[in-house]
Amino acid sequence: MTSWTAVARATSTWLRLRLRGAGDDDAARQRALWALYEGFAGQFPDVATVDPVVLYADLRAGVPWVVVDVRGEAERAVSTLPEAISLDALRAGGAAYRARPVVVYCTLGYRSATAARALAGQGWQVSNLAGGALAWTHAGGGLWADGVSVDALHVYGSSYNVAASWVRGVW
Repeated sequence: MTSWTAVARATSTWLRLRLRGAGDDDAARQRALWALYEGFAGQFPDVATVDPVVLYADLRAGVPWVVVDVRGEAERAVSTLPEAISLDALRAGGAAYRARPVVVYCTLGYRSATAARALAGQGWQVSNLAGGALAWTHAGGGLWADGVSVDALHVYGSSYNVAASWVRGVW
């Protein structure tokens, strides 16, 4: 991790908690989120990752990431990251996306790490979004459904309901 990335991550975390008026609840949610993520992240040492704070800043700056949601249709119906496409759409678009960096995500990052590994094996320039959509919400990123900003995210149950406090977990 570069020093700029470390500074950006620490600053962004502090700002998110302060600007959203969040306190101990969001801090506790973040700790739980990263504990869940770290429980499996070591299984994917060969998979590149992108920090959600960095992705959020890149997208705001116009970096042409292709954002791919690997979750199932029912989960995507609740919400997605802005302008996300499905894995099927990525595969169907093939050449149109090959020259751009690809980031895959799911709720927490396990399924997307598996997808990233497979895509990298097929020659894609791909990274996994560390912490998935849950971490994205803590990075200040919004959620969308049918072109409208929403406050809901599909999670597996109460133990995975660790998105930012402004997000309503659905399971």
